[in-house]
Amino acid sequence: MILTDRDILELEIQLLRFWQKERIQFIYKYKHRIMEFREGDRVPTELFHDITCGKMFRDVKDIVSYDDVYPEDVRSHVGGHLADRTTPVFRVDLK
Repeated sequence: MILTDRDILELEIQLLRFWQKERIQFIYKYKHRIMEFREGDRVPTELFHDITCGKMFRDVKDIVSYDDVYPEDVRSHVGGHLADRTTPVFRVDLK
């Protein structure tokens, strides 16, 4: 099965809604894995492993791509990503 951009968007929205419901506030990416960021947490929780080779959550920076970057430097807000994906402007770009 090949995922279209629309399929990927819908899956991202569902995951973000689930994480928000579970009170996950911040995420970051490490080697195509979406991780939960919690201040002071030494053992990160893996939320999702992107097997699409980076097609999902393209706007979340992967810290493996940078030198001397830590999760707290690139963490991003789940609510912000959800808002971005559910605005009409974002969705029109996929047509």
